[in-house]
Amino acid sequence: MRRGIRFLVLLGAPLLALGLGFVALDAASICFDNCPPESDLAATIAARIGDGAPIAVICAVPVALAWIICLVQFARAGHWGALATLALTLPVAALLSLFVLYATTNGHLLPTTWSEHNVGWDGAFQRSLALVLLWPIAIFVATFALHRDPAPVTRRHAV
Repeated sequence: MRRGIRFLVLLGAPLLALGLGFVALDAASICFDNCPPESDLAATIAARIGDGAPIAVICAVPVALAWIICLVQFARAGHWGALATLALTLPVAALLSLFVLYATTNGHLLPTTWSEHNVGWDGAFQRSLALVLLWPIAIFVATFALHRDPAPVTRRHAV
């Protein structure tokens, strides 16, 4: 089972990175046709992020499946500490991502003026999305805590 989980993570991590990259690129290309007025800047960026989010969620399916299987394996083995730690990896990665975005943009999650946008909001948003990739890394590392399936025990009959 460890190999299956690792395969899903190794397949899903680049796929998740592509999905998050699509969201970042979609949010960064708000001036592709024409730039929105400053009054609509935050709404336009939010709409672009919302448009790309379903693709990122679909790209996260293999990693989410690996995460759920790994959680089930820890529960079956009775490794409750590892189960709790792995269960918290997604919320912690998401909160860390939001904290980095909040801290690097001085409390403005979405820019409301072009001057805020032009001082590096795109880079801060991309860095915060990259932190979500800690989730598959944590799943891959957690597979090393899973024990191999023991060899089947055969009974010897005394003759």
